[in-house]
Amino acid sequence: MNAMKGRHPPVRDAKARPYGRGRKAEQTAGTASYDPCGILRVHCRGCDQVPDAGSPACIRCITAAISSEGAAERIWLEGGKDTEIHGPAAEILCDLAQIRTVLRPSDGRRCSSCGRSPERVIGDAWADFPDPSFASACDRLYSLRDDSPECTACLQRTRAALMMADDGMARVREKAARIASRRRDAL
Repeated sequence: MNAMKGRHPPVRDAKARPYGRGRKAEQTAGTASYDPCGILRVHCRGCDQVPDAGSPACIRCITAAISSEGAAERIWLEGGKDTEIHGPAAEILCDLAQIRTVLRPSDGRRCSSCGRSPERVIGDAWADFPDPSFASACDRLYSLRDDSPECTACLQRTRAALMMADDGMARVREKAARIASRRRDAL
C-alpha cells in the first residue's frame, strides 16, 4: 500500500483546519468526514487497533467510511500513528467500498430472523475478509426450500448481489496483483 506516515498534509489556514480545539472529543472511533482539502479523515482514536491500512479490521473500517462518505483520492487515518493513503492503494480501497455498497442489505425486512436473510448471509460472507466467501454464501441461500414468493424474490436479489460482489472482488484482486507486479518490476 502506498502510505505516507506521520506527516500531516498542509492546511490552507487556521480556520480551514477541520478539527479545532474542543472538537476532537466529539470524534468517535470509526467515524469519518471530509476536510476542506478533500481528504477523507477516518477517526481511529479510541479504536483498539493501531491504524494499519493493511489489516483486515482497518480495511473494513476504511471501506465502511468510504461507503458512507463517498470515494476519496486521499484517505487519512487519524490515530496514535497517523497514516495517509493515496494513489493505487486508495483506488483499491474505493473499489472494495463499492463491493460493500453492493452488499448493503435492505433495512426492515420482515424475514430478518431467517437463517438465510440477506443480512446474515452477506455478513457471514464479508466476515471472512480479506478472502470473503461469496460463492459459499450463494450455496447457503438455497440450502432450504421455501415456496413463498417473497422468499424467492429476496433470495434472487441476494444471490445477484453476492455474484456482483464476487466479480468485483476478482477485479480488485487482479488490480492489486498488477500494481504489485509493477512495483516488483520497478525494483
